[in-house]
Order: sequence, then structure tokens, then C-alpha cells
Amino acid sequence: MSHQVVLAELAAEQWGLLTAAQAAEHGVSNQSLAHLHHAGALERLAHGVYRLTGAPGDELDELRGAWLGLAPRLTASDRLRHPDDVVSYRSAARVHGLGDLEADRHEFTVDRRRTSRRTDIRFHRGHLAERDWRPVNGLPTTTIPKTIADLASVNTDGGHLAGVVRDAITAQGIDADVITEVLRPHAHRYGVKLGDGTGLVARFLEEAGIPKATRQAVDLLTTRQAVDLLTKNAAGLMNVSAEARAELIEQLVQKMAPNVAEVTELIAAQWAPFTKELIQSIIRQVPPTDGALREAITKALLTAPPSATTAAG
Repeated sequence: MSHQVVLAELAAEQWGLLTAAQAAEHGVSNQSLAHLHHAGALERLAHGVYRLTGAPGDELDELRGAWLGLAPRLTASDRLRHPDDVVSYRSAARVHGLGDLEADRHEFTVDRRRTSRRTDIRFHRGHLAERDWRPVNGLPTTTIPKTIADLASVNTDGGHLAGVVRDAITAQGIDADVITEVLRPHAHRYGVKLGDGTGLVARFLEEAGIPKATRQAVDLLTTRQAVDLLTKNAAGLMNVSAEARAELIEQLVQKMAPNVAEVTELIAAQWAPFTKELIQSIIRQVPPTDGALREAITKALLTAPPSATTAAG
């Protein structure tokens, strides 16, 4: 079997990446790697880390390469069983697609002292319980609540952290109450009274507003998807400013307007997440001239099952 075939099989399970140490374990010498690199079959990402030429890449490849290089003899699948190095802090926010933090260094949490010759790698020492991390895009990564708590613990500036919190709630569907709890110990650092996690989340959401990506996505939704979006984000919408909430609801109403009967059915069927305040917010965004939609939403409110109405408050 040729060296290229051996390396292709190795890299197939690792995003098209491999390390020199892994190659050596499969009988491919550093000299052979150098030859393949000069021949254009391999791209060098960092010292001892390569990508197969032509393999599909993305913005996480350098982070993946850095993670592979921390234990270069082990394959990604072996390391995921019991990871010693978990992607965290700004790097974790990037993996989760939260906010717009600059991640000029690859950050990992480890449970023992570690060093690296690479200046673009930073270690944070700390114990992670199993509930604190999960695989995301193939990388062991701190969960979204843990990532937010970590970022707050190192005094990440409020403007950037607000964007992370906004995306966690509006894009990733994390319950605002969960984020409130992890931010509670850090509230005073951001100008909110001691322990007021609720106030901090509310302030962050008001500052960050509704993400542009969410606004653009509404244009692509079906009526059912628009109602689903409203349902899944009901709790988060009640934590953002009235102006930001009105902005998104106005777009959703425009999407729902041509399908009054379907909207009535969907809202009635998915009532539980809708509070009366949210229903009123929706009604306020219905143009006065569109009486049919206003009537349909009001009807959904009045005909909701008694148990659901009680749950909705």
C-alpha cells in the first residue's frame, strides 16, 4: 500500500488532517512526509501537522491541528474517549459560533500543568466534570454555559460577552435561566448589583439586540418555521429589549400574514411557550389594516387549552 493511501485513510477520520507522529506509527517516515509535502500532496499547517491537499477545510482547521499536535501519536477518536485537552474560552465560543470574539490563540483547559513551545496556544488549568464538555464538530469543547462562565471569569469585555450571550439564547436555544445562573457570580464585574444574573442577562441582550443573521434567516422561513422560531425563542425574546423584540416579531408577522388559518392552528397547538405578554407583543406588530391576522392570533390566545393557558401565565 502506498504512503499516500495510508495517509489518506489516517486523515479520513480527522478532517483530512494528520500528524508526523501518527504517520510514523503507520510506517511513513519524516523524509517521506517531506517528499509528499514538496510534491504538493500535503499542506503543512504547523510543525508536525499536515492536511491532505484537496481535503475540504474550514475555519476550524488550525484549531483542530493545534489540538492534534498536543498528543500527536494518538488519533482524534482515541482522544475523544477521555480528552486531556478540552477546547475552551474564546476558542470554544468560536467552535459554538457565539459572538465575534477574536481568537488569536488556541485555548484549552487541562487538569494538569502543561506547556507548549507554540506561542499561539494557551492552557487554562482546571478540572472539568463530564457535564462541562461535549464533542462539537469533532472537538471536545466546553458546553455553552461553561464557556460563558469561563469568559466572564476572565473579565471578557461586556460588549463581546453580550454578543456571546445573545447568540447562545437566540441562535443556540440555551435557556436564559441557565445563563443567568452561570453569570450570577460575575454580575458585579459588569456594573450590575452583586448576584443579579437576571439583570446582567437582560442588559446584555438589550445591548446586543437581535443578530443580523437571525433577521436575514427569517426571509427564508416557511410559515411553520416562522412559528417554530417564535416558539423556541419565546423565553429569550422576553429578555431582550422591547425594540429588539419588536424588530424580529415584525419580520415574523410579515412572514405569517398570508397564511392566517395555518398561523391560528400552529399557535394554538404550540401554546405552552407563549406568555400573554409575548402574544400581545405579536399582536402589536400586526398592521391595523390586517384585521384577519390580528383576529387569528387573538383567537389562538382565547382558544388555548386551559392547562396551557395556566402554564403560559
